[in-house]
Amino acid sequence: MKARVSERNLKMLTKSRDSVRFFLALSMVMNIILGIGLVSQSKEIIFVPPENKLQVWFKGSEISRSYLEEMSIMFAHLLLDKNVKNSHFQHLMLLKYVYPDSQGRIQAKLFNDEKRYKKENLSTTFYPRKIEVNTDKKVVTMRGNLVTRVAERVVTNEDKKFRLKFQNEHATWYLSNFQLNKEEKSDG
Repeated sequence: MKARVSERNLKMLTKSRDSVRFFLALSMVMNIILGIGLVSQSKEIIFVPPENKLQVWFKGSEISRSYLEEMSIMFAHLLLDKNVKNSHFQHLMLLKYVYPDSQGRIQAKLFNDEKRYKKENLSTTFYPRKIEVNTDKKVVTMRGNLVTRVAERVVTNEDKKFRLKFQNEHATWYLSNFQLNKEEKSDG
């Protein structure tokens, strides 16, 4: 009697095991099909920069003009609107968005800026006038006035050109370089 009950329980357990195996195999096959479908699709992924005012997207190595513009405004603020008290914090915020291969070089540049700001008691504010976006090269050029103060007294008010370069890695867009130059005056 016990043998029959044990044999019946064994058959039920075997059927249950086989059912579970079947559903696991079916689940794996469906996941593989869905994965292939996702990889083969080309769709836009929406990224939202801080204080987003426009729609932003990227698709493969393409990126929206508005995303580059919005991120450049944020980076210009972090890099150029600073003083002795906030420069370290703003640099830490910026480093979160820096391309990994550029981290060391940019961090050294920011550290030297911090030392200079402390030594000279500087503060700067950038007032952008014009923003040009090159989506092919992933470069944004901002033109505007950079006001420099020493101990709250304005010492310079210069036209500057601020260039930012972006780079994509693993579906994330990073700042890979920036440069601030005097604006060349054109005749005419």
